[in-house]
Amino acid sequence: MTFADTVPLDHTGAAELIRQNYAYMLSTRPEKYEGWINNIERFKAYARIGSWAAPLGLRYFKDAPARVDMIEAIYIALRLVDDIVDGDSPLPRGWDSVASYLNNLIAFVRRPSVPLNEVERLLAYAFGLGRALNMDLRRPVMDIIGSLRFDAMRRRQRKLYIPRQVEFDKHFYLLDIRGTIGGCLMVMRETRVTYRDLELLGKAVRMQYDIRDLVEDMQARLCNISVEDVWRFHIRDVRDLASPRIHEWRLAKAEEGLGLLREFKIKKRRLPLHLFTRKVLDYAYERPAEEFLRGVLSSN
Repeated sequence: MTFADTVPLDHTGAAELIRQNYAYMLSTRPEKYEGWINNIERFKAYARIGSWAAPLGLRYFKDAPARVDMIEAIYIALRLVDDIVDGDSPLPRGWDSVASYLNNLIAFVRRPSVPLNEVERLLAYAFGLGRALNMDLRRPVMDIIGSLRFDAMRRRQRKLYIPRQVEFDKHFYLLDIRGTIGGCLMVMRETRVTYRDLELLGKAVRMQYDIRDLVEDMQARLCNISVEDVWRFHIRDVRDLASPRIHEWRLAKAEEGLGLLREFKIKKRRLPLHLFTRKVLDYAYERPAEEFLRGVLSSN
């Protein structure tokens, strides 16, 4: 740890740290992160334009650039944590296990103190923006880190751990629905709907990720095929990703995900969401998930 590790980030420092991490993400896994980076840049432009119009009555866009900065800093911080959990980045010095590192990080989020590393500096910066905006995103962030702790537990097993569906349901509910969607609704100041109203979307997007990242996750010793699905599809070896049985699993999950998206589209019509929130959900989640899942089925 150096003195620079403990210096609080200002806007310029946070922007540079985020830029460096985007460059690394694009250089190592462009197919996974290019969509997110393009979308966040588009939303930044909309936020700047909208903030100029906010005094004219578009209250939805009040403080929009600061809110985008906040969610972007949190995203990068948690992406760095996810890389540590998956083994793509080394465990920081001073920790004997990923679990102990995550427990300490949860304690930091619950009661922020002097930041001691890049992740904590980004989170402290985001929480500072949140205080100025009267938004407390610590609960969603703790939910997401808590779900990553489940991944860390799986990776440290001597044998490949195949969870039951109930474990996945709890894990991904914290990660995708209460954590990610709940946090996004808070940032977008949507008070008339909750993360429960968007549960169908969260589940569909999770199926997209599970299929898309199947090889990468298995290389990290993370099996996202449940025990029940192993039985259902008569999968003999979940590590044999080219097997016909796992191909059937991919197709079935794609069909299920598209069905959930169809249900969500119907439900969304009745939800009292702001027009721009609808656009964000469409561009950032619905369209990418639908295009990917349809692509899985058309490549059969």
